[in-house]
Amino acid sequence: MAKSAIIIALFISFIIFSNAISPDAYDIPGFFTFGDSTMDPGNNNNLNTEIKAISLPYGEDFPTHAPTGRFSNGKLVADFLVATLNLSDAHPAYVGHVVSANDIGVSFASAGSGLDDSTAKPVQVTTMSDQIQQFVENIGKLKALKGDAATQDFIKKSIFIISIGTNDMMFNIL
Repeated sequence: MAKSAIIIALFISFIIFSNAISPDAYDIPGFFTFGDSTMDPGNNNNLNTEIKAISLPYGEDFPTHAPTGRFSNGKLVADFLVATLNLSDAHPAYVGHVVSANDIGVSFASAGSGLDDSTAKPVQVTTMSDQIQQFVENIGKLKALKGDAATQDFIKKSIFIISIGTNDMMFNIL
């Protein structure tokens, strides 16, 4: 699954840079991710679960050199993509994020989650259904700040990535 995410990141970066056009010229105002540990930038940190990346070596190569909740020693593919698009240095987690009119989107991903909600429930992480509900709530907050038309335009132009399924295979099929 991580290999697919890297390929997607390289593909988007190739498209952006192969045309020698600034990433700003693409008019991509937002970036949303859903999924499991391959996209979770720290949403599990405050959950009552043991599936957390809050100790070294996680984060040792991240700019802060400290664990962030990312299941990586540095940045995730989503972090590189938002940086490539000049949206942010790192993709923010939904949990703890305060929605603003200048939002660039967030990650709803939760390590340990799966397409099948029964994958996430035993380990007490955010299910895919809950991630979608969080997205709906997030959009409601954006509409309250930006208005319906501006929010719809923002969503229409944003990138959405889903990286999930490995946990379903490991825990429900095998």
